[in-house]
Amino acid sequence: MDPPDTPATRTHRSRRGILATVGWLVAELAVGAGLVAALIALSTTEPGLRAGLALLQRLAPFAIEFDGVSGALNDGFGIDRLRFVGGRATVEIERLRVRVGAVALRTPGLEFESVRAERVRVVIAPSTAPTAEPPQTLALPIALRVARLAVGRFELHNGAAALALATIDGSVAFGPDGWRVDHGRFDAAGMPVTLDAKLAAAAPFALDARGTIGAAVAEKPVQARWQASGQLLDIDLAADLTGGGARGHAVARVAALADPPLKSLDVDVRGIVPRAWNAAWPVATVDLRAALKPELGATPGSAASAGIGDITLAGSVDVVNYDPGTIDAGRVPLRQASARIRLSRSALHVDTLRALLRRGAASGSASLRWDGAPSWQAQLRLDAVDPAAIHAAARSLSIDGRASLGHDRGTTRIDADLHHRRAPAVDARVAGFNKKAKELGFVLVSDAQYSHNQAAEGAKVISAALAKDADLAGVFATNLFTAQGVATGVKQAGKSGTVKVVGFDAGPDQMKQLAAGDVQALVAQKPFDIGKQGVEQALAALSGGSVTAKIETESLVVTKDNMAQPDVAKYIYKSSC
Repeated sequence: MDPPDTPATRTHRSRRGILATVGWLVAELAVGAGLVAALIALSTTEPGLRAGLALLQRLAPFAIEFDGVSGALNDGFGIDRLRFVGGRATVEIERLRVRVGAVALRTPGLEFESVRAERVRVVIAPSTAPTAEPPQTLALPIALRVARLAVGRFELHNGAAALALATIDGSVAFGPDGWRVDHGRFDAAGMPVTLDAKLAAAAPFALDARGTIGAAVAEKPVQARWQASGQLLDIDLAADLTGGGARGHAVARVAALADPPLKSLDVDVRGIVPRAWNAAWPVATVDLRAALKPELGATPGSAASAGIGDITLAGSVDVVNYDPGTIDAGRVPLRQASARIRLSRSALHVDTLRALLRRGAASGSASLRWDGAPSWQAQLRLDAVDPAAIHAAARSLSIDGRASLGHDRGTTRIDADLHHRRAPAVDARVAGFNKKAKELGFVLVSDAQYSHNQAAEGAKVISAALAKDADLAGVFATNLFTAQGVATGVKQAGKSGTVKVVGFDAGPDQMKQLAAGDVQALVAQKPFDIGKQGVEQALAALSGGSVTAKIETESLVVTKDNMAQPDVAKYIYKSSC
C-alpha cells in the first residue's frame, strides 16, 4: 500500500527521488566513462569518434542523443548537442568541448585538460510514486579529473523547484574516494561565489566546504566568508558578514538536494549604518537579529512554490536603533522593534509588530508588495505616541487610538480614530476646580483648554482667551509649564495683577513670577513626603508587609506673603541639591 499523499510525504519522496536520480547519474557516468576508456583506441580520428559514440549509444543503459560531433578523442572533440535520458532525469548539454589529457590503464582513470559547455540543463520529472531508497554511495569505479571545467549556465529543475548558476569555473575530480572541487567560481542570482569542497563517496556523505559570497547593496560591496560542514543531507553553514561598516554572523541549516534546501537561517548583524550605503538615507545605527525558516507549501501571496530561489521565509526579527531622532533631523524615531515576518521575492508581511518609539509605542501589522506597482498597507494601534518626538514641528501630545493606512497606484489613504491622552492627575485637578468654582458661584467662560505641557502653548491659549473675553478675572493652570506660560501671556497682555493667576507646582521660575506679582498663588506638592511614602510602600511590598493601594498626598498654598516662612519654604522645588 502506498503511503498517504501529504506535503510531508511529498517532500520526503522528493528528497529520496533526487538522491536516487543522483545515484543513477553517478552509475551511468561510471558506465559511460568505462565505455569511453575502452573506445579510446577506436576514437583517434573523427570517424572513429563517431563510431565509438554510436557504440556507446547502443551499449549504455540509458538513452543518448547527440548532434554536431567534431574532432577526435586524443586531440580534443566537440559535440554541439548531447542529451541523456534515464529514469526521471533528462540531461541536456549544449556546445560541449573536451580536451583529453591522459589515460591511466593500470589504475583506471581519465584526466581531461578542459571540459567546456555553454549550457547544462538537468530536469527531474515529478513523481508521486514511492521511490527507491537513496543510494549508499556516490563513488565512481574509475577516477575522473578535469583540470578546467567551464560551464556558461547550469540549470536544475526538480518539479516546481529551480536552481540556476552561471559562469561556472574550477577544477573537479571524482572517483572511488569521493568528489572534490578546487578553486571553484560561479554566479548565483547575480552574486559571485567561490568554492573549495570535498564530499565523501559513501553515505552519509561527509562534507567539508568553504568559500566566499559577494553582493552589492546600494552599489556598496558586501561579502560573506562561509564554511559548510556535516553531511550532505544535514549541512551546517556558517558565514561571517562584512560591508558598509557593519559586521555580523549568519548560521543556516541546509539539506542539499531537498526541496527547499534551506531549513533554517539565523542572522545577527551589528552596526548597520544606512547613511554609509546612501547619503539620502536616514542617520541610524542598527542591530538586526532574525531567525527564519522556509514555509512549506504554497500560500496565497507567497512564492513558496515558485522554486528554490523564490521560497518564502518566515520567522522573528528584532531591530535596535541606537541613534533615534526626529524625521526632520534626518533620523528615525524608532528605538527598537520586534515582529514576525514572511518574506518572499515580491512581498513582505509583518505580523505581531511591536515598536518602541522615542516617546510612545505602536503595535499591529503591515505588508509591502513590489511586484509591479509598489503598494503597502498597515494596521496600527498607538499607545501614548508623542508627535513631537516624530517631527519637531508637531505639537507635543500623547496619542492613543487606531490607524489604518495604505498606498496603492499612487493613492494614499488614512483612516484613524485617535485621541489625546491626558494625565489622570491633571484631569482630577480640572474636575476639582470645576466643582469648587460652581459651589462658589464662579462663571466658567470656557471648558478646560490644554497646552500639552508646553509653556509657549500656554501663553498662546491665555492670549487668545483674553482677546476673546476682556472681562476675564482669573485662570487656574494645572501644571508647572502651563502655569509659567499663562503667567507670561498675562504679563505680555499687560494684565498682571488684574487677571489673577493660580498655578500648580512651585518651581524656581514660578517662584520668580510669584515674587514679581505675575502669579497670585501656587499650589505646591510635598515632594519629600511623596518620596518617603513611596520608599516605605516599596519596602513593605518586598518584606511581605501590607501595602496601601491609594495614598492622598498633601499640598499647600504658597503666596507672596508666606513664601519665606520656613514651614512653607522647605516645600519649594529646587533645581539642584
